[in-house]
Amino acid sequence: MAISPRNKIDPNFSVSSMTDIIFLLLIFFMVSSTFIQTKGIMVDKPESKTATSEPVIVIISIDKDGEYFYEQERASLQEIESKLALKKRIDKDVSISVNAEKTVPIQKLVNLMDIARRNELKIVLATK
Repeated sequence: MAISPRNKIDPNFSVSSMTDIIFLLLIFFMVSSTFIQTKGIMVDKPESKTATSEPVIVIISIDKDGEYFYEQERASLQEIESKLALKKRIDKDVSISVNAEKTVPIQKLVNLMDIARRNELKIVLATK
């Protein structure tokens, strides 16, 4: 008398439920992600291999003529500092993104870095 097991193990694996889960996760992340649009003037930014992504609140641009722009308005260094100090009083976690032409003298960037240091602000140089 030959005894054979009644429950045979099926070695096949069904991936249909796995694809459903992956599809739902993909939809969830696409819907929940935010799209960041930068404001400011169009400048030709330098390239970087180690770019960071800081939460941008204030965008300061420097065009090829060395003119400063706070968001999209032309401004002097004193006006930029007063606007940043006011924004710092309203929101403690303020960061600055600097959009500068790659031909801008480094002193223009150092001036903004000094303002950020005096007002205890985070500053990031935007690159491509």
